[in-house]
Amino acid sequence: MACYHIKPPEPSSIRQEVELLKERLQALEEQLGQQRQGDLGTIVARVSELEEFVDKSREQIGQEIKGSYRNISRAWQSIEQLSRRTSQLQEGLRSQLDHLDSVKGRLKIISNRQLELFDADESIEERLEQLESDHDLLLSRGSQHLNVEAEIYPMRTGVPRVSYSRPPTTSHIRTEARSRWDVGGSDGTSFVEAVIRSFDGLLAGRPWMPLQAKLCDAERLQGLPMLRPLSPGLVDDEYDLDFLRKHCGVCEPSGKIESLYIAMRLDNFSWHFLRNSPKFIDGLEDCWVHDPLLDPSNQVEDDHMEEHDRPSAGDIVPRLPHLKRPASEMSQTTYPAPSTTTAGELDDQRCKNRRTTCLPTLVEPRRRLETV
Repeated sequence: MACYHIKPPEPSSIRQEVELLKERLQALEEQLGQQRQGDLGTIVARVSELEEFVDKSREQIGQEIKGSYRNISRAWQSIEQLSRRTSQLQEGLRSQLDHLDSVKGRLKIISNRQLELFDADESIEERLEQLESDHDLLLSRGSQHLNVEAEIYPMRTGVPRVSYSRPPTTSHIRTEARSRWDVGGSDGTSFVEAVIRSFDGLLAGRPWMPLQAKLCDAERLQGLPMLRPLSPGLVDDEYDLDFLRKHCGVCEPSGKIESLYIAMRLDNFSWHFLRNSPKFIDGLEDCWVHDPLLDPSNQVEDDHMEEHDRPSAGDIVPRLPHLKRPASEMSQTTYPAPSTTTAGELDDQRCKNRRTTCLPTLVEPRRRLETV
């Protein structure tokens, strides 16, 4: 036997609620669909805009990259131009340096020529000096001494000054008028004893030293000894033969000492004192006749002068004026107004000052006595 359960009928209110729920659900679904469609369109629009922006940006970036490449190319071109310009400047600098070197060489040549002109000028002035000199006795007296021969170790006392005098002169003859003697031994003791023994009357126990001598190699002064004091480190050395040959003596090619000079360390000798000294060489007494260049003008006053007031024999020449005439003695020309002076009158008005003083005689300006 079958059994059926019959569902009881629902009330109408519940059905209405279900219908309302269905309607609302459909409305929500439609609203959601609309929203979805609206959002998708917005997204698509935005994506499209982004794509356009990206495309534009790519084009701009490409243009900028192309511009950068062009700028880089220009920069490299500028660098190449600068490198070429730098190389040109370096070449120009090298050429300028070469030109400066050549200019320096020319200036050096001009300077040497100028020095030669100065020497020639001085030589001309010296010739004028000789022509205008009135002391012919110096030549006549000096010529008598040309044949005097030197012995081994001829010793002469003197002042420690460099000699630039040019023989023959009276002062040079006077320096040769002392006694000559030989040194027996080659050691320093023998040399010192010989000097003290021979010049004891002049040295009087005072300190002395040999002078350094060197022959002048100048053309006009060739063969003349140039003297100077020993350096402080050599003064107290032993004056043996090797020392004298090396530092002091004027030696011959064979090694023989032709002449040697000594000087006082602290004191000086005057011509008056040396004139009255007892040692002479026969035949040279005339060199001690009064000489205006070496001796005082008044012989009586010279004899009565105190020894400490007398000048050193090395100071034989007073300070002389310069050989060249000053500008005040040069040609002076006056030029009057050209509207009132003719050419002949202008030549007549030109005048040249004559020399107011004679040039020095054979004694050179820088001459100093090397021995007494």
